[in-house]
Amino acid sequence: MTKMWGYVYWDRIASVWMRAAHKATIQHKEMVRIAKMVGNLNGQSFSLQPDFVFETSDNRVALMEAKGSFVTPGNIRPNAKGPLKHGLDQTAIWAPLIKPTASKCIAINSLLREESDSCGDPSVILHVDPPPERNSDIEPVEIHPESIRRGNYGAWLMGMGFRRSGFALAYHREFRNYHVELPVVTIQGQEFALSIQGLRLDANWFGHLPMLPFDFWPLQRKYSSSFLREVGVTGVYALGLEVRTLRTVCASLVNPDSESIMDLPAINIDMWNDGRTTSGFYGSIFPDGSLMGIVSRGILERELKYEKFTL
Repeated sequence: MTKMWGYVYWDRIASVWMRAAHKATIQHKEMVRIAKMVGNLNGQSFSLQPDFVFETSDNRVALMEAKGSFVTPGNIRPNAKGPLKHGLDQTAIWAPLIKPTASKCIAINSLLREESDSCGDPSVILHVDPPPERNSDIEPVEIHPESIRRGNYGAWLMGMGFRRSGFALAYHREFRNYHVELPVVTIQGQEFALSIQGLRLDANWFGHLPMLPFDFWPLQRKYSSSFLREVGVTGVYALGLEVRTLRTVCASLVNPDSESIMDLPAINIDMWNDGRTTSGFYGSIFPDGSLMGIVSRGILERELKYEKFTL
């Protein structure tokens, strides 16, 4: 759905607001006042913020709240409108708290049925996106133009194991960078730097595989690409970023005042996410240049190389 609406970057709305409030030097007393004011609106709690804030490549912002549940088997009238209304209440309250103001407030409700439940409609995803309401009683906090994108890529760096780098990127902090070497593979003509999260093993080898050291990649390099086959590795579970994207992120880490991250174009993902698996990659590639899924042994044997990055 985010692809359909053109949204590329995302972060938790609470994280974005707190970073903006900190940068604006809003004191704790003022935060409490805002919380009380928000709490009086529609009887909602300040803590019931929407899940995410999204941004397009041309800087349009949207707030999104996602609901979802499994439908009780046999229930022909599940509650579809109630969660959507609750989600819109959450986004409507928070829309005036940030500047630039969100151009859309989106609520999503996923109703999932088990395959064996043939009663009523099948599983469905519902969404509504009315224009956000305005509330002039609360002064909005201005979000730095890079904030959502920095939070987006900061989360990916944390997921890849570079927690301090991810935190520094999100908070515009100076960071003592180090040169790290990452495995790089080519997937349908595009290079991605990977962080290996786990190994996918051949069923015939499972139970007979010797314990591998935590630092797996230097050992693989030492013994050549055939090492993967010899120890029964059929693929790796990986998170990653497109190489040019990662280098731009690294530049923003080296120089916190750099705005190069704003020049990153959205990636056309249609060529990857069309249901084909012939490339040997089984997972998702997102328009911000991020990747998650299984990279097959075939890709690793054919395409694997190493490059240095400043993280």
